[in-house]
Amino acid sequence: MPSTVNNNSNKIELLRAFSSRPILTFEEDKKFFTSFEKDIESTILAIDTFENVLIVGDHGSGKSSLLNHISYKLTDDENALLIKLSALDFENFNRQNFLKHVVEILREESKQNRSKSGKLLDGFIRTMSDKRMQDEMEERRPKEYNDLSKLQTRFVTMVEHLKENQIKICIIVDDIDKINSNLVWLTFRNIRDQIWKSKISIILTVLPNQVSEITKSPLDHFFSYWVKISAFDFKSTKELVQRRLDYAHSNIKIDDGAIKETLRRTGGNPRDILDVFRRVFESEKTSNLISKQDIEQVGIVFSNKLPSIEKEIFNYLVHNSDSSSSSTDFAKKMRVSRSRIAQILSKLRKEGYIISHKQGNVVRYSVTDSGLERRKEI
Repeated sequence: MPSTVNNNSNKIELLRAFSSRPILTFEEDKKFFTSFEKDIESTILAIDTFENVLIVGDHGSGKSSLLNHISYKLTDDENALLIKLSALDFENFNRQNFLKHVVEILREESKQNRSKSGKLLDGFIRTMSDKRMQDEMEERRPKEYNDLSKLQTRFVTMVEHLKENQIKICIIVDDIDKINSNLVWLTFRNIRDQIWKSKISIILTVLPNQVSEITKSPLDHFFSYWVKISAFDFKSTKELVQRRLDYAHSNIKIDDGAIKETLRRTGGNPRDILDVFRRVFESEKTSNLISKQDIEQVGIVFSNKLPSIEKEIFNYLVHNSDSSSSSTDFAKKMRVSRSRIAQILSKLRKEGYIISHKQGNVVRYSVTDSGLERRKEI
């Protein structure tokens, strides 16, 4: 029997269905990426031609989900080796740790001996040394990882052996949006020529405001292809919500006004869309129709919405009302350029966190009531 929000078990089913985990957690959500088929094909073509790719989108926009979708497309290709990393697994994101993680995965691939690339690596390692020497290599491994020159040599020899046997290598690094952009730039600047020479592909998931930092010279041609994640529109938002309701076997209806209000408040970010409806269902609402008014009564989580520098600027304005982007103290406190502050202030204003007013020749900024309300949820 279809559920409503009228009892606890039904509510639990709805809350499970409207989890804001990566949207590919739900098998049916894969259909939302059909509009990206051309981008997926182009990304695979980039891998075939040894080019590097940036998947660009806001927090919760579906970058990891699209990355998984690309991975699914490549799993049937026995001549492709995917090396999947998360930037969150790195104690420090730098060249040495990057190479260490890649070499470790290549070693594991050789031990499993299941894939074509694993068998090739296993045979390659066996021809390099007998069993006794392999054991010694295992014991020396931590020291090898501490020696950048030896680590690079190990990386190059293993990759070159795979390339000689027509294996395409793609290194995927997710969660780049969680770390400092300059560290990413430094890492790939230091191994740029080696990556090009080895003819392997790198795919990163990044925020829009990270792109300019990561691709500054000499990496301005390193990431030759970008996939921009589009915000959900009215149709895709309605479909997303309906799929989740169907998953929960619910007969709840959502009127168009509620969808439009959700889009206005979230900017079409799928994670935030799901979070808004989850909060509606967490409330004491018992009606089987969700209206615009129901959406208006729900606060939006602020903490995942903005990167740390934007939060810093927002919090500065909370305590320093009527500040100007041209203020020397403002720039000094934030440790970024005035032009960057001006960009962020403009973004915060567009998203309704702050308002601006002109005082003589100076533009001053203050936090809105809505911004203060969201701040309470940090």
